[in-house]
Amino acid sequence: MTFSIVAHDPQSGELGVGVATHQPCAGAVVPWVKAGVGAVATQSFTNPAYGPEGLGLHKHPVAGGDFGLSCLRHCALLRFRMGAV
Repeated sequence: MTFSIVAHDPQSGELGVGVATHQPCAGAVVPWVKAGVGAVATQSFTNPAYGPEGLGLHKHPVAGGDFGLSCLRHCALLRFRMGAV
């Protein structure tokens, strides 16, 4: 089982992602953070493309839910995916 959290401190502007799991090397594929842009966590049948895709949306900002829908709309493994923005 994997647990992830994405956090933003509105006072300081700091962003972060935390991951706890039994799976080795989850830190290489679950958290994606870029200062001043955002934070993304993908887990469960992780698609590493979702991290850079989510962080790339700073050029065309959308609400977190819209990002999730845009990433997963054409995903064949939709029922297995989990994520947070």
